[in-house]
Amino acid sequence: MLRQLGPQKSVRVDELKRAGYSNYQLRTRFSRALTGVYVPGRSVNPVVDFKGEDLYVLDAAERARAYHLANPRAVIAGFGALALANMKYFADEQPTLALTKSPRDDRQFFPALELDIPGNRLHTRQDRWGTPQAKLWTPDLSNPTLRAVRPMIACAQVIAALESGDERAVVPWEIPQCFQPWETEVRQIQVMDATLRTQPIEWRRGGTRSWN
Repeated sequence: MLRQLGPQKSVRVDELKRAGYSNYQLRTRFSRALTGVYVPGRSVNPVVDFKGEDLYVLDAAERARAYHLANPRAVIAGFGALALANMKYFADEQPTLALTKSPRDDRQFFPALELDIPGNRLHTRQDRWGTPQAKLWTPDLSNPTLRAVRPMIACAQVIAALESGDERAVVPWEIPQCFQPWETEVRQIQVMDATLRTQPIEWRRGGTRSWN
């Protein structure tokens, strides 16, 4: 089932130029999210939490869309894939993970900001042999060619990253002090619960199985 994720902010620079925008207008009316990808607004500011700490500039689904514009062949994975499935928790403050044909790489969205926080990081991993089609879907109505791993596959990726301590893919979040002895297991259960909430209600009640 395709998701309606709201209006897309990111746009390729060649589309803007075809629409008549000059280089001056690009500099003064837009901000560069990635090479060749812009969002409206001369300046962009991060969303902050109740403590005043920076969380992210673009939400996880929009970051996935932006990277798709920069690298259409990539497959969105991990929390980015869960955000495309409308996960409401955790994803926005986590790095964007993508599977590509190129060697692994780490970079930031909006490089001019030099904002090195988990919710602004992009981590790519080499997927030399490709991901089987049965594990993929195209969740975004606005981007019918944007491919992501299916939610249950993405959930398994996040759980594995938590288990191995892979902070390029998943950065641990705060949990109550009383659960600290079981912090990994608690976070894994939280992710499983949040993933199930993205699924059709009839499946959650024990009905027909779905891999959307």
